[in-house]
Amino acid sequence: MSINFSCCFYPTTVVCVDDDVHLLKWMGLLLESRFKVTAFHNPTEFVEFVQKAASAHHHGVGEVHLDTEIALLHQRIYNSKRAEEISALVVDYYMPGMDGLTACKMLKGVAAKKIMLTGEADQSLAVSAFNEGIIDQFVMKGQAQVMEDLQVQIERMQALFFIEKSRFLTEHLLQHFAAVFSYFTDVELQEKLNKLLHEKAIREIYLFNEEGDFLLIDEAKKLWWMSVKTPTMVKRLLQDAEGEFLQEPSPEAEAVFECIKKQEKLPIFAASKTVLDIAEWGPLLATPLAVQTTKDQYQILLLEDFGQANLRYSDIQFV
Repeated sequence: MSINFSCCFYPTTVVCVDDDVHLLKWMGLLLESRFKVTAFHNPTEFVEFVQKAASAHHHGVGEVHLDTEIALLHQRIYNSKRAEEISALVVDYYMPGMDGLTACKMLKGVAAKKIMLTGEADQSLAVSAFNEGIIDQFVMKGQAQVMEDLQVQIERMQALFFIEKSRFLTEHLLQHFAAVFSYFTDVELQEKLNKLLHEKAIREIYLFNEEGDFLLIDEAKKLWWMSVKTPTMVKRLLQDAEGEFLQEPSPEAEAVFECIKKQEKLPIFAASKTVLDIAEWGPLLATPLAVQTTKDQYQILLLEDFGQANLRYSDIQFV
């Protein structure tokens, strides 16, 4: 069973090391437009910094693995230090005193993904290091598109970092809430979701509850709600709406119910901090985006936050 889905994602730090100060500065300037970068030209200082940071985050906001307390996930938005967590390392192979391979071996137990920069002559060495699990990826220097390749690999490694960070939680959710989270194993849907989140310029994502609602933050520091509904969950929503309508019938409730019944709009209840009668569901309704994959058909709901959720808005630390 392949799970390539993460229950949260937020900006993190990329740490680079290269003994060529001019190259390091150039690399930092190019990468800083897309990533938070910390740079070193001394490999010993680099290793010590990463080890210390990994030890600190293991006991704090950036613990290596996420537990099953979903309610704690979005609490990260109140802690500005989440951006200090290191998700990827870019390590040059040729450095005096300590080569990049030795540095990566010393950091083998660190969760951050390791990308080694190497020359064409050392490609076989890099392949062996990759196969042995010492590094997670390598990029060949001396190519015209080396920085573009590096940026792509950093993004891939950051995504993998959060997938692995979420592994215990995603497996738990699939085991205990399969009807809600079965899409975690749908690779096609994951690709479509990633594209949608990129189009919306989403920078942070946090699973908010066991009903599958996510809290999102975009690059303009605006909050959103997202929910992916499987056919089973859509059916449950329709049944809940009918039950609410029959319990409290009114013209207003009927209008909302008919809208939901036709699947013109579906509710994201996480956006409200109180339980509302169906006649008051209007602000919680989002226009569903139907997505068909080989495995199933889903309804993706996106709703701009309107300040009613159970969040401490004044305490949010945007990064």
